[in-house]
Amino acid sequence: MSTVPGSGTGEWPARLSPAPRRRTAQDLAALARTLCAYAVGGPWPLLRASWRFASAPLARVAAVLPQEGTIVDVGCGQGHFLRYCLETGHQRLIGVELSSRSLTRARVCLPPAVRLVRAAAETLPLRGAACVVVLDVLYLLEPRSQEMFLASAAVALQPGGFLIIKTMEPSRRIRQTLNRLQEWLAVRVLHITLGRDFHFRSSTEWVSLCRRHGMSAYSVPLWRGYVHPHVMIVARRIDGEPTQPQG
Repeated sequence: MSTVPGSGTGEWPARLSPAPRRRTAQDLAALARTLCAYAVGGPWPLLRASWRFASAPLARVAAVLPQEGTIVDVGCGQGHFLRYCLETGHQRLIGVELSSRSLTRARVCLPPAVRLVRAAAETLPLRGAACVVVLDVLYLLEPRSQEMFLASAAVALQPGGFLIIKTMEPSRRIRQTLNRLQEWLAVRVLHITLGRDFHFRSSTEWVSLCRRHGMSAYSVPLWRGYVHPHVMIVARRIDGEPTQPQG
């Protein structure tokens, strides 16, 4: 178990609007630098990175992150979000990933300053993080493992630290059907994502679970302008030790 150096938290983000965020010149420049980092690996890594940013509001998620302290990306895959965070000025970055193959590919596109850790989401080997981010990973875990992750994340965060969950809203049926098809291809056919079955929860359920684990939380729909039903849960650990869930 390790303590994250240089931890710190920012202000609690104001309740965000579901309206699409207009990309600034700085956003576009950071995205261009991120894609260039993956272009050196050939057309396939570049294609994957390009699709990831085109199909999901990752820049919107990055805009919520605290400016100070360490950001932990759980289920970081090949490091797309980490690289973008690096290009937008975040210096203390840690990626947690269970797939050794994904970690190997991430190391090619990330500088040594970005720490990569092989671990499961349910047992984060960290303490004192300013923010834990998990993007499109939790619905690949069984319900019990999802709750284990929340307990682990609450412990990994310092008091006042943030948990950002980007997931899918199952009530948006047409969009969710398209998302299930894409995930089925990624998990079952192409084998580029670890997992077997899908276990989706509504944003209301995620907010409730975060609160049970000692965090204040709210949700923001982010699907406008995208095919998939993106939704973000913004949670913050309440000062003091994380509480044990009741019931």
